[in-house]
Amino acid sequence: KRIRIRRDQLPWTARDDDHSFNTSDDSCLKNQELLRLFKLDISWTLSDIELSPTAPFGFPESEWRHILEGRHVSLDTVLGHLHLRKTVEPNSARVGDHEIILPSPVKPSSRVEDAAQWTSAWDAASEAYEFVFEHRRRELRDYGNQIRRLFAARLPASAPRVIAYDDAVRKYVKGGTAMRLTDFHRFTHLADAYLSFDGIETQRREGKGKGGTGGGRAAGVCDRFNEKGVCERADGRCRFRHVCRKCGKGGHGESTCKGAGSKDA
Repeated sequence: KRIRIRRDQLPWTARDDDHSFNTSDDSCLKNQELLRLFKLDISWTLSDIELSPTAPFGFPESEWRHILEGRHVSLDTVLGHLHLRKTVEPNSARVGDHEIILPSPVKPSSRVEDAAQWTSAWDAASEAYEFVFEHRRRELRDYGNQIRRLFAARLPASAPRVIAYDDAVRKYVKGGTAMRLTDFHRFTHLADAYLSFDGIETQRREGKGKGGTGGGRAAGVCDRFNEKGVCERADGRCRFRHVCRKCGKGGHGESTCKGAGSKDA
């Protein structure tokens, strides 16, 4: 017989109850209540959603489960279930005087890469969230508008930063049991890491794969810093990144690089 653990046996129960008693955020309390209810039988809850005539059509089962478990939704997966990235170009074959049209198989998009794709995926995810958590309607709408403003305030080339920031925020907030998606003051550190020029995640993501290019020019790298070792603009103010064009690392330029293939190595 399976042993059931009572919630009052868990060491953090008293702290959670105190927090719930003292919090004024009804939305977070409602999220806690619903998620605990769903987790009593996730599979049954999921099957009931699939049978519901009012549930959003075409939303992937894996992401329904993530919503019910209080985990973040993958917008890449959602986008892949919405539409194809490319128009299907049919193949043709001729048999005698007749031409036979054969459709070419095209895999659905599996990665959100720009503002338009993010909007399409988020609108679908937001509708699914709202189906389960009706009380979060305003929060979901306001959050979507905020991310759209971030896209609009930046060049199209910066879209990956905003997409990564959104993904990090939603992973941080999870099921909304402790904070809302619109509590932006709670995750300013994520904005710094993903949206700032010198943010650690920005440098990690944009510098990835640039090592070992054999002297090839990496887009967005400062030429003056690489050739002379200095730039009149401090790193973070210059339009280009102060990293080595050869190895992709910061702290030195190509002229002083000690990496593989250099004269001093």
